[in-house]
This record gives sequence, structure tokens and C-alpha cells, in this order.
Amino acid sequence: MAASEFSNIRERRSMLALASHDLRNPISALKLLLGAANEELQSAESRSSQRTLTSRLRSMMRQTHELTWLVDCLANISFLEQDLVEVPVESVNLTELASATIRRLAEAARLVDCKVVLQSAVVVSGRWRRTLLESVVSHIIESAVKSAGGKSIAVRVGHDERSAWLLSENHGVSPVKGEASACFERDFLLWTAREIAHALGASLVVDGQPGQTAALVLRLQ
Repeated sequence: MAASEFSNIRERRSMLALASHDLRNPISALKLLLGAANEELQSAESRSSQRTLTSRLRSMMRQTHELTWLVDCLANISFLEQDLVEVPVESVNLTELASATIRRLAEAARLVDCKVVLQSAVVVSGRWRRTLLESVVSHIIESAVKSAGGKSIAVRVGHDERSAWLLSENHGVSPVKGEASACFERDFLLWTAREIAHALGASLVVDGQPGQTAALVLRLQ
């Protein structure tokens, strides 16, 4: 087996370990929240109890979204092990795909007091593997929602002479030069998005000045 293959295996094992850790966090939180909610239901019905219960249910819904995203990531990694030739290349409207993804994630964004806005009037189309592209765009925006901290997220779509692109803002703080890979190594959603992007023949990179708000740029050939 080539050294590069060993390196890929080690990296995937490392990220699967991270995914396992990330899965335990929302599961543990859900257990605590369910226990606390059950106690609230057993107590006297008061306005205070109802507000507390509503808050806890909201937290449980948020944790459920994060669990779903992580499970989707694991499924996508398994999918990448298969022969991608069977995944058809078809005409895709990237602008509409981004818009549909934002609509689908609207509830998850609302639960963390965040709003995702598509700031693009231009229609960008191309021929790509839709299933894979949908997963990449979903994981990018999911990651932004997860780390937004109540801030709005701007998503832009465009194209130039060489490629089509999608940019998503508010991905934490831009790393110093030479440490951009750390953004992917500590976020299983982004790591999975980058792996799928590579399978598409695309690139996913961090953009922004060190210390400022980071953006992610997906470039498609």
C-alpha cells in the first residue's frame, strides 16, 4: 500500500474518532435535557415552569439537528468509498440549490437565533454530481449555523472565467497563514464537506484575513 493511502486511512480514522466524540456531546446533552424536562412536567404547572420547559425543548431540538448532521456526515463518508462513476452528472442550478438548502435549514438556524441569507441574484448553472454537491453545500451551511452564535450568515453564489463558486460567511475566526487546515480538522462537518468537494473535483478553502471573520469558498470546475 502506498504511503499516501496509509496517510488517507490515518486521517479518516482520526476524523471518525472526532465524529464519535462529537456524537457523544449532543447525546449526553439530550439525556440531561430529557431528564430535566421530565422533572418539569411532574412539577406544578406555572408560567415559570412552562418557560423553562420551552427552553429545554428548544435545546433538545437543536441537539437533534446536530445529531442528524453528524449521522449524515458518516453516511457520506461511507458513500465516498463506493464507485462514484455510478453517480450521474447532470445540469444543476447552484443558486437554486443554495436557496433550497437555506430554506431546509431555516428551523435549525432559528433555534440558535441565526438567519441565513442568500445574497445573490445571478443564476449559476453547471453540470455536476447533484447528490454530492447537495451534501457539500448542506455541510458548509450547517457548520456556519452551528458556530454562528446568533450572527447572520451570508451566502453568495457567482462565477468567473474559470469556475463557479459558493461563498459562506461567519465560520469563526480566520486562522493565521499556514494553519487553514485546522478549521477542517476540528470540524467534522467541514472535513466531510472538503472530502466530498475533492471527490467532485472541486476545492473548499478558508478565505479571510487572519483574526477576522472567516469565509468558506467552494470552487467548482
